[in-house]
Amino acid sequence: MRKGIIMEKHRNFVIVLTADGSFEKAVPFNDKASIGEEVYFDKYIPKTRSRKIKIWRMRFISLCLIFTLGIFTMLYFTEEEETYAYVNIDINPSIELKVAKNMEIIDITPLNQDAEHIVSQLNKSEERDLQEVLTEILLSCDQLERKEILIGVSYTTDEKMGITNNIKEYFQTIDTDWQFIAFRLPGEVRELAVKNEISMNEEFATLIQSNQKELLDTIDIDEDKMDKIHSFYYTDAVPEESLQIEKLNKNEKY
Repeated sequence: MRKGIIMEKHRNFVIVLTADGSFEKAVPFNDKASIGEEVYFDKYIPKTRSRKIKIWRMRFISLCLIFTLGIFTMLYFTEEEETYAYVNIDINPSIELKVAKNMEIIDITPLNQDAEHIVSQLNKSEERDLQEVLTEILLSCDQLERKEILIGVSYTTDEKMGITNNIKEYFQTIDTDWQFIAFRLPGEVRELAVKNEISMNEEFATLIQSNQKELLDTIDIDEDKMDKIHSFYYTDAVPEESLQIEKLNKNEKY
């Protein structure tokens, strides 16, 4: 705590003489002290400076709030757009869809040359859901003689969102002669497919063809469905059979 002798008095401050012989603007603890009295004091800070400090503090707090809000917003949209599943659609064109948790399409990738033209013609507007894109793809391929389609789903997490059931419900609600099989594949199959630059549906058919029992035994797909998937690519395997539209079992969890 400092002290000095009042030498001058002004409206908002006084001039004090300190023990080291210096003059300072001060605010005395005793505001009734007279010139010549020794008082304890605080250093005088002009109101304009004090106001500037308050303004800078408010600006700093505002910037911190904006930054924090921006971080939460970025995390929110990152979560919304995170890929929860890869959906491979094979007709002859082969297309991969990246699907978010809310069933919206994040990205569409052609997996072969036949798919490049179709993908280029798809609606590029945002917030398209899985069923809307399926409709566009089927309309683009409507002139094909072979109306058969494989739809493989590979989740990126252990959480199951029921995408295959969503696909089955879609085909049951539209009037179409398209025949389909929807099924779930583990991430290992997609990793092999990416390595071999083919769709994971074709990769799965290749595993069936080569009888990779160690991996096939970990995949929960019945033998009849496996035969139909296999025959989609290897037509000599089951020449009498074709794909059939499946009835949705509401107790199934995919």
